[in-house]
Amino acid sequence: MFTSDTEYIDSSKYQDKKHKTLVLDSYEIIEDEEGVASSHRVAVKEVRSLQTAVTYLIISIALMLFGAVYEYFGHGVFSFYMIYAFAIPLLGGALPYMTDYIRRLRTAASHGGSGGSKFTMLIRTPWMYHAGLATLTVGSIMKGVLDIYGTTNSLTIAYPVAGALLIATSFLIKPKHCLS
Repeated sequence: MFTSDTEYIDSSKYQDKKHKTLVLDSYEIIEDEEGVASSHRVAVKEVRSLQTAVTYLIISIALMLFGAVYEYFGHGVFSFYMIYAFAIPLLGGALPYMTDYIRRLRTAASHGGSGGSKFTMLIRTPWMYHAGLATLTVGSIMKGVLDIYGTTNSLTIAYPVAGALLIATSFLIKPKHCLS
């Protein structure tokens, strides 16, 4: 039995009712029905990297479909901003986080620790990085819509500038609650 102040997660939330789950020191510890804890399974950071990569991959696929449908109904008019809007979350989100996940698995398998890619370890404010990618993606879609419609707007320059600033700031600023 675990001797910790951390409470058990309600096992009724899981399909496998024979095991209790406890998150302790960023590792998921599995305790079987006899009370014997097995070694750590997967580090929580590894799971988060995989979840983030899959989320960005789903967003990229949805944008690919959206762009294809929008181009289909565009009556022969197309925009490269709309066609390639999917590349921003794919290259900026899915690829780095999937690389991070694979490196963490390899490091954990070979050294018994939880490593990570240098890129995602440099991101000090992840929510700001995600907001920057979202801003760039929305800006690309807006520019594509305006191109297909046949008009221009000088305010579309704000999207890449704001997105780049958010991404650059995510590498520089550490949140106040993380400062020691």
